[in-house]
Amino acid sequence: MDLPKPRSPLTLNTVRQPFGIRIPGHVSCGLCILATVNAFFATSLPAQAADPKPQPSAQNESETSQSSGVASDLVRFVKEAVGVFSPTNEVITLFNGRDLSHFYTWVKDLGTYVDPDPVFSVKDGLLHITGKRLGYLATQHQYSDYRLVVEYKWGELTFAPRVSHPRNSGVFVHATGLDKIWMKGLECQIAEGNTGDVVLHDGAKLTVNGETQSKPWSEFHRSPTNEVEFVHGKWNIMEIVCEGGRVQVKVNGHITLDGVSSAPNYGKILFQSNGAEIFFRRIELFPIKYDKSKAPPAKKPETK
Repeated sequence: MDLPKPRSPLTLNTVRQPFGIRIPGHVSCGLCILATVNAFFATSLPAQAADPKPQPSAQNESETSQSSGVASDLVRFVKEAVGVFSPTNEVITLFNGRDLSHFYTWVKDLGTYVDPDPVFSVKDGLLHITGKRLGYLATQHQYSDYRLVVEYKWGELTFAPRVSHPRNSGVFVHATGLDKIWMKGLECQIAEGNTGDVVLHDGAKLTVNGETQSKPWSEFHRSPTNEVEFVHGKWNIMEIVCEGGRVQVKVNGHITLDGVSSAPNYGKILFQSNGAEIFFRRIELFPIKYDKSKAPPAKKPETK
């Protein structure tokens, strides 16, 4: 799937959007969206009848159908306005084994694209995250409605405060807002003894088995509670399905969490640096409904 050329997250430019409304192509303020939506409704939605209970008619049915179509267009329009993408017919390869062109780096106390150590690099076809500094690798674009597949394994290095603690990292989905430790979003834990858990950050919300949580650092623990991660040094597969408000996490074929009513339900995808060395060899976004006949041959699975 061809995406717009990545650009700095600080760059703003103006583009022409549907319905003749001119808005920022990379929206940084909610007011831009509100103004866009108001203009859309003012110019596109049919006027409401004065009678609160209008009599059914062919014209009313036509207007109802038109309103439904307009509502669908509005959702698509707003997503395009804020730069939200969904894989449709093709796989989006976020990591190509050569460079980090689909990402930008953010390191605590240093900011965006300042990574002198470096914490994030590509070597021998692998994404290498040292864990030396707190931060993350963030997608240039925001995404919704996808199946994310990543393959990872732990390295040997650990740094304070992880020197004498279990290794910890994570994959954030639906990350929104300003770059910081940590962005609003849902962290799918990659952590020795807790891989497959989900941690909520900065007001993100999720419901699992009828329980809704939204406080910062709220956690949903995986089920089953037994270990699903392979032994140290082996490659693991994590799959995250995000469809509307649903978020499902699977580790090495085991579903560890299945939640609904996620808020936000779109955003950037982050790969965390949190005191432990970790490698990634595959980061891909699949359409929710994907023709498996188009998929490349599956790699031979690791064994515990």
